[in-house]
Amino acid sequence: MGRIRNIIKGYIPDRVWQIMRIIFNPKKPKKKLRVEIHVVDHCNLNCKGCDNFSCLAEVNYLSIDSYIKDLERLQYIFGDDVEWITMMGGEPLLNKDIIIYCSIARKLFPNALVRIITNGTLLLKQDDAFWDGLKKNNVLLYVTKYPIPYDYDGAKAYAEEKGVKFEYAFESGDVLKTMYMTPIDIRGGQNPRLSYQLCGKGNKCITLKDGKLYTCETIPNFFTFNNFFGTDIKITENDYIDIYKCDDPKVIMKKMATFVPACRYCDNIHYCSGIEWGVTEKKITEWVRE
Repeated sequence: MGRIRNIIKGYIPDRVWQIMRIIFNPKKPKKKLRVEIHVVDHCNLNCKGCDNFSCLAEVNYLSIDSYIKDLERLQYIFGDDVEWITMMGGEPLLNKDIIIYCSIARKLFPNALVRIITNGTLLLKQDDAFWDGLKKNNVLLYVTKYPIPYDYDGAKAYAEEKGVKFEYAFESGDVLKTMYMTPIDIRGGQNPRLSYQLCGKGNKCITLKDGKLYTCETIPNFFTFNNFFGTDIKITENDYIDIYKCDDPKVIMKKMATFVPACRYCDNIHYCSGIEWGVTEKKITEWVRE
């Protein structure tokens, strides 16, 4: 289905696709939580216009202690109603403790899908303990295929030889990745409700960071953009829900399906896809319309 969807999407203008999203996929509260956790902020590919701002980030790894604390809290609140736990970044394989994160997630959520979203370029450098850990904990490698000189299919074959599940993400396995851009309005002048309605990540890329759940992965990473460019994108307590102050899963999921003030910084009206992949020059125009 993912491959068919991507082929179809290639023939549909961005604006039509956004309208279809509003009509056919309204942001209703989900029954089960699918959560993303950034175990590292930086990356080894440095893609231009990265919407996680990984190419601008300093070297930083998620504390295992805070990770355990937050996942135990999620388990207390949601129990078995945590459907997916996704380790990502940055490039999550830069974190040498990635298998520890996976094993903790599997222990606390034995029935959830545990997966790693990765660019895959470090897979063939991993030792047997890595592969054994993935297999033991039933972890899915969800690999984005970039237009770089790397043997992706060789990595896929090796993973399968090791008994580890491997899937290509976002694009089909034989299509090279292109980029998309949701311009940032650093003055925060967008209509937050409309921006959220047009957004493809809100309520889909729910992100856990420092004990807080956000409706998307961009909002909790705006601090990296601010730090690099000296901007003043403001994130307040109205932009997330603190899992240590709320233990009602229905309230939490309703919050995730609702626009927040920080949505005013995303110019989804001028969203565009099909941008040729490239390495960042770390210019603000990669994220902000001229």
